[in-house]
Amino acid sequence: MNFGYACSMKVSDNTVGRLALTEASRSEDAIAAHRPFRISNIRHWSAREWGAIFVVSAFLLVLAVIGAPSSTEKQQLRAQFHLPDGVALAEVSVDRSSTKPFPAPIEGVVKFTDAEFSAYAARLDDANDWKPIPITYAGTEYDGPFADDTLVWRNLDGARQIAWGELSWAAAQKARNGRLLCFAVRESGSNAGKPVFRGEPCPPPNTPSVNAVFVQGLLDFDTKELHMLIRQTRP
Repeated sequence: MNFGYACSMKVSDNTVGRLALTEASRSEDAIAAHRPFRISNIRHWSAREWGAIFVVSAFLLVLAVIGAPSSTEKQQLRAQFHLPDGVALAEVSVDRSSTKPFPAPIEGVVKFTDAEFSAYAARLDDANDWKPIPITYAGTEYDGPFADDTLVWRNLDGARQIAWGELSWAAAQKARNGRLLCFAVRESGSNAGKPVFRGEPCPPPNTPSVNAVFVQGLLDFDTKELHMLIRQTRP
């Protein structure tokens, strides 16, 4: 056999082989693209499908870790709203997408049982129970004397509310029967170069902005839910 012809035949055979593999790969991708996504098809998933699953899973995991409320944030809610140890937090949300220019708001919801609700509501006007507790928020401890009417739960009807976040906004709009707690711990001066804070009811609109943290709670008598909010922003 002519050597040049033999080499030509070998090259042609290799080329044909590569083309065949390429076409097979394309056919596999085409089949995967048109195959319905079902867990039962897992044995037939292509490398491309596994890669997409990995990327999406990793992205969702990062979002979950970043957005997960910390134990400190949960404890801040429990402390400010004097929740008994046996009462569970049904939901807690920390909107870290809203960190500029202020730290992330902390929101929580408690869904009381009938007995828990009755016991909690009975303590709302107990001045011995509702005493100031320092708030540690965004690395600052907000602590100082409170005005006498700071920790007062007011009738919901006609009470002014600061803006809720996504977790409680809809429920707050629907609430008609309940009580509202809203107060701020605001910077009122300085001492030896350090800020001095004072607790007071939430200030009226258009109050000049100062370094402050706001706390708001809504106890809905109809749904037996407590909506809680801690945020550092103007009301």
